[in-house]
Amino acid sequence: MRVAYLDCYYGVTPRKLLSAIIDAGIEANILIEEMKKLNIPFEIDVKREKRGQNKATNIKLKSEEKRCPTTLKEIINLINLSYLESGIKSTVKLIYDKIGEVESKIHKEPKEKVHLYEVGQPKAILIVTGIVAGIKKLKIGEVYCSGLSLGSGNVKCSHGILSVPVPATSLLVKNIPTYALDIKGEMTTPLGTAIVSFLVKKNGHPRSGWGRIPLMFIERIGQGFGANDGPLPSEPLSIYLGRKRRTI
Repeated sequence: MRVAYLDCYYGVTPRKLLSAIIDAGIEANILIEEMKKLNIPFEIDVKREKRGQNKATNIKLKSEEKRCPTTLKEIINLINLSYLESGIKSTVKLIYDKIGEVESKIHKEPKEKVHLYEVGQPKAILIVTGIVAGIKKLKIGEVYCSGLSLGSGNVKCSHGILSVPVPATSLLVKNIPTYALDIKGEMTTPLGTAIVSFLVKKNGHPRSGWGRIPLMFIERIGQGFGANDGPLPSEPLSIYLGRKRRTI
């Protein structure tokens, strides 16, 4: 099994992470076929592009799906009705359950009823599924991650204008090393945080798996861009794939 290290110096969003996974060498069509099993109509454009001095893969995904599940219960039901294989299906549900838990605490509602507006968008569910499928297809057994760059300032969302990090991200980064560059904007999103915090290996200690790159033989490096209108759009997220080495 492979080891993966996520370099999130410039933050993490689902789009950046899926783009980096594709850039690491997996055929985009393999992931697209998995995403189709959700029975959500979508179009996706995958290309490698240059921004500033960096070259990376960038995905653009859109869906004309009229259904927009807004509660955790509706999202889980949509996933349950899909044709995804059981391992991918269960992981996607657990990631959404993690989001539901923190939103439940914030809004003081049962997690099954709390509304998940942005993360419940069909596009978001498709991207999470693509990420989970990519991790499985690349045979990644352990995931490690740098500290997360959160950003600063304010961001506009369905609840209005919120301070960065937004409340959900603040709860999700508990026991995770974080920092803030002198950059305005949301560099790490709640869904991005939920995904990486679920994937990162915990070796019996809440902080294990975070920080520096582990001792490993690097075989592939993938880089992924996020949205053009995000903070530092020319700075990608990097994923390092390889084999772990126990001793020097």
